[in-house]
Amino acid sequence: MRIICCVKHVPDTNAQIQLAANKKDIAREAISYVMSPYDEFAVEEALRIREKNPGTTVAVITLGPERVDQVLRTGLAMGADEAIHILDPDSSITDPLIVARCLAQVIKSGGYDIVFCGRQAVDNDAFQVGSAIATMLNVAGMTLAGKVEVDANAKKVKVERIVEGGTRQIISGSFPVLITAQKGLNEPRFASLPGIMKAKSKPVTKKNAAELGVDLNTKMIIELLEVPVYQRKKRVIQAGEDGKSAVKQLIELLRTEAKVLE
Repeated sequence: MRIICCVKHVPDTNAQIQLAANKKDIAREAISYVMSPYDEFAVEEALRIREKNPGTTVAVITLGPERVDQVLRTGLAMGADEAIHILDPDSSITDPLIVARCLAQVIKSGGYDIVFCGRQAVDNDAFQVGSAIATMLNVAGMTLAGKVEVDANAKKVKVERIVEGGTRQIISGSFPVLITAQKGLNEPRFASLPGIMKAKSKPVTKKNAAELGVDLNTKMIIELLEVPVYQRKKRVIQAGEDGKSAVKQLIELLRTEAKVLE
């Protein structure tokens, strides 16, 4: 089998985000970056499938400027065999549809049996790229995977989806398929020191987005970004002489307004 995982370089979820001067992007200079957490589940699942099916290869692919090479090295250090970097030198490609076009253009020539994506990227939460790639490749798209079973001999995949309210849905399909990974699918491994050292010698193929023959003209324009302002609600409870009435009021408010008690 051949498996490829689409991964994204995103700001660390613990980073303090500030806006750029034009308020159309975030200030990226002092931010640390990581692999999008849902993509970690995707890479881990691909590696587990390889462990059960000798001869399987796992690739990781991403799009972005030179700095996103870091996320590919993370995937290689986890255990992926090779990587593909679609270069976007000036970080101009932000439209999820254009990102999907570029990724699909490269993936379709690779003869992959399974394409893995995270369910969404944690920076813009667009929730679009995986399904768009499946449509462009004309393959079955299995989203929100909480469990994946692969029969390599029969070239079939069975996915247990976790949908709204915790409901579980089981679907199956034949290769090639695209699967988006959900939290709970697995526990991603940490890159070991030997893995990090081996990653330095694993192949990274470079491709230029402008040379893929893809229409890079976007119809999505970011006019303005704003940092949300949250205001705390304050409620003063008047206590009686013994304070019991105040406790009753507090419990009722926690139950009916804050909804943190049942």
